[in-house]
Amino acid sequence: MNKAKQEIKNSEVSEIWLYGRGFYKCYIENLDVVKLIMRWSSVERCSIYYTSSMRIFAYDFVFPTPTYNRVAKALGMPMKSKSIKRVIQGQRLHEVDRIAQFKSSILSSEAVLK
Repeated sequence: MNKAKQEIKNSEVSEIWLYGRGFYKCYIENLDVVKLIMRWSSVERCSIYYTSSMRIFAYDFVFPTPTYNRVAKALGMPMKSKSIKRVIQGQRLHEVDRIAQFKSSILSSEAVLK
């Protein structure tokens, strides 16, 4: 019985593809994963697929790019890696923000002393 369940799990199909600018669309046949993904607020159900006997067998979801890795992990698919330019840009912005916060704390402490 366990082997039969394992074969059914392996035969379930999942795909993710680009769907417009800043969005992805995924096709999922695994209903356990569907229940998990439906709880996320950033993911919208797009389509439902039925068999000829009117049983649901798959769903389509649309989700924004920042949610890609979360969905891919739930589906057991490879996650996207950040480009090195984006990582460097994030580090630079963090440093600028840190300096700005430090300067504003100095200014506010000087205002309190006066």
